[in-house]
Amino acid sequence: MFIEALAMASPRVRAAVHRHIAEGLALVPLLREAHRQLLDDAAELMAVAGGAPFTDTPTWPAADSEEGDEVSEAQLLALVAAADRREVARALVTRRAEAHSASMLPGPRSH
Repeated sequence: MFIEALAMASPRVRAAVHRHIAEGLALVPLLREAHRQLLDDAAELMAVAGGAPFTDTPTWPAADSEEGDEVSEAQLLALVAAADRREVARALVTRRAEAHSASMLPGPRSH
């Protein structure tokens, strides 16, 4: 249930779950890759926003089986942390872009 909720919020997780269902690939490696992509996205967005890079990167925890479909609680938490990190960075970029939006410039005055 948590994976489905996270998939609704994160396109990276949604793509991983879709590939798991459509292609029958093991879920854990797909989620590990989604975790890596989310962290890469967050780092790139922070660079665009001009913010300091994140220093406390959530690592992907190893589990008994790294190739199966059983996602551990620690892995799920790492995935949530990575998705949150990306959202924080995206919000900084969006907020910065809004601060300089063309719609905020004075327009022609109506007489």
